[in-house]
Amino acid sequence: MDSPEKPKIIPYIQTIPIRQATYGHIKIGGLGDERKNKTSPGTHRLPVRYNEFVITQNERDGSANFVENVAMRDALSEYFDGDGLLKRIPILLLDDDPTKVFKSAFERFDGKKKVCYGDGINAMCRRGDAWFPTECSCGKQEKGHTPINERCKISFDLICDIDVPSGPGAYLFHTTSFYSFVEITACLIDIYRKTDGLYTGLPFFLVLKSRVSEEGKPFQYVSIEPRQRPSQMIEAARSILDGRLVRAKDTKALKNNENLLTAGVFSYDEALIAQEYNPDYEDPEIDMGTDPAREQPAQAVNLTDVHQVEEPQEPAAGDTVTVPEQEPEQEPVKPEPKRRARATAPASEPVPAPAPELPLDDDDVDVF
Repeated sequence: MDSPEKPKIIPYIQTIPIRQATYGHIKIGGLGDERKNKTSPGTHRLPVRYNEFVITQNERDGSANFVENVAMRDALSEYFDGDGLLKRIPILLLDDDPTKVFKSAFERFDGKKKVCYGDGINAMCRRGDAWFPTECSCGKQEKGHTPINERCKISFDLICDIDVPSGPGAYLFHTTSFYSFVEITACLIDIYRKTDGLYTGLPFFLVLKSRVSEEGKPFQYVSIEPRQRPSQMIEAARSILDGRLVRAKDTKALKNNENLLTAGVFSYDEALIAQEYNPDYEDPEIDMGTDPAREQPAQAVNLTDVHQVEEPQEPAAGDTVTVPEQEPEQEPVKPEPKRRARATAPASEPVPAPAPELPLDDDDVDVF
């Protein structure tokens, strides 16, 4: 019975998504004081907005808020405004792929449990412990629409590196603000077009701004701004792309050299193998050096002993020129007609003598 074909197993688990490791969070809000519910038993905590950026660690304190990273705040002291507030953070994006820089979705929660998420067209809703596909039609994607029973919000995540010498690493900025989502994505799309799809290596600012809505209510939102002029940013992007092209060519050359060095590691030339196992074997294509024992002195050549061919000379005037006689031309001999031979018994052909056995050479033996 034939054994089943062995499946190809790649060296990492495919069912667990790989996520970006983060050192902390960039916050513009947190959890407020605990309050009792009016219509149902239990408590809830309303969100609290900050008037500046707060850099936190991944650990939480007793109030369930993330612990502030005081060392990072001190490292960003030069970016404080006149009121001593941190409203501008130097950042670097970690990838050129927009899907690895930010992600967004519509999400709805029932308490702390997520019950629906979607992209504005398609969605997945929870029914019990199972998820079912449906349309993303709660109306939140419509501007100005206020759902009555659905608590659907925008969920937007931006992963970036805070550009300070003392604390490099990825930090996560999360928001449910519609205006922050629109502003950041619009800026990233504009930068993507100007730099031919380059994000990595370009310096940006994460900026906390304030505006007043059409209804006259003040609100805060977050945006991204380049730390360079557009012309400088475009020139820097071209320089980075040129450097990547040179590095790619160098990497390809190194890879080719590596292939040349490692090619044929376990395959040897047959002549070299024969020379190793049979010292008397010589291959004219292999330069094995000069053997003093086999070298013979070269013999001197006497040029006077060399037969010289005399060139024909033209006859002098008055000399009799003798022309050699030529044989008369003969007519070609006509072949005689073939006669039909009588049928006779075939004569026995002589059996050739066996060839003498030659001594077996080491080249004819398979060496294992």
